[in-house]
Amino acid sequence: MTKAVVFLGIGYLQIEAIRAASKMGFYTIGFDLKPDADGKDLVDEFFNISGINCAAILHVVFQKNIDIRFIWANNDIFIETRCMLEEYYNVEHPRVGLGIARKILDKVACKKSFSSDLSIPIINQKNVSSYESFITKPANGSGSYGVRLVDKVKAVELIETGHVVEPYIRGEEFGLNCFVGKNITWFESVKRYFNRNNDFVPRGTVLLSPAFEPEGLLKAKIKLEKFIKDSDLKGPLKFDLIITNSGEPFIIEFSPRFHGEIDTSLVLKIAKKPSIAERFFRLASGQVDYGKLIADEKKYYGYISVFRRISIEKAKKIVADFSCKIGYELSIVDFFDVSGSVSVEDGELSTASIKQYFFYAASKQISDIDFIILSDELNNV
Repeated sequence: MTKAVVFLGIGYLQIEAIRAASKMGFYTIGFDLKPDADGKDLVDEFFNISGINCAAILHVVFQKNIDIRFIWANNDIFIETRCMLEEYYNVEHPRVGLGIARKILDKVACKKSFSSDLSIPIINQKNVSSYESFITKPANGSGSYGVRLVDKVKAVELIETGHVVEPYIRGEEFGLNCFVGKNITWFESVKRYFNRNNDFVPRGTVLLSPAFEPEGLLKAKIKLEKFIKDSDLKGPLKFDLIITNSGEPFIIEFSPRFHGEIDTSLVLKIAKKPSIAERFFRLASGQVDYGKLIADEKKYYGYISVFRRISIEKAKKIVADFSCKIGYELSIVDFFDVSGSVSVEDGELSTASIKQYFFYAASKQISDIDFIILSDELNNV
């Protein structure tokens, strides 16, 4: 029987995962709401069906004589469909079930079911007086959409509206990915850069290869491993983590998948490393994880988000001038434009968004202050 990987969503960001599955000899089937999805010509079969339409996907796959080994769904909106398909086809690799996935995706249920010393407390009428600044977010939202910094008066108003209200914790933020099978395998982490004066959208990241991880992050992983084992979590996991100035780690949120492919495929490609998708397929298939055998370069790779139209030539010139100011090598090595992609703003769909990713290589890790200065220069030309 043909071994297959089913992809829920086959846009540009999923291309590296599709290529990894094909390289390993898997038959690939892609589902996407867009009839002209970027990965359409790379999969063996394409169906113009939304990745959340589980019934329609089941109808298609049921008619095929295939052995489904993996269902790739690297977005929270597809997780329930993925889990239902995994349970229906009894996919063999370690994974969480549908019930656990639903608890994780619901921020309130997650706090109650997976409470630990790594948890950020949810604010209520009893403890609101203990804090001064707060973050509010939708109970079932994902990413930075709907996240706002509010004062105590507004926090009290929002507590009863179904929003999650948490204390605003200051520190460095990281994105971590691991696969939990017989052992816990950690993949490359990223450090995230923000300008909290404006919004909660990441301005960019830097890839932290194992040799470059700060001591605080290494200590946090030890606590996370205990959390994973105590919670009996399995399969792919991603953690958004904040480490305070005093070195105390907290889980902002976690999910039964890996981080988006900007960090887990495209930045790794720039660093000449295999994508996390490829490493996951190999690990879960019992094959050699070649990613662990690749030596780390003494370079830092990442991306910078730009929300205005700017040519790559202009961006390279700005970054080259900035490199001279800070006194170490920093250069743009690639570019990815997602301008015009569908986004959600205040509950309304918008297709007028501009977002460009400029991938960089640096001989040193950029400081938080320098990154924000550079980001502002690129976003204000």
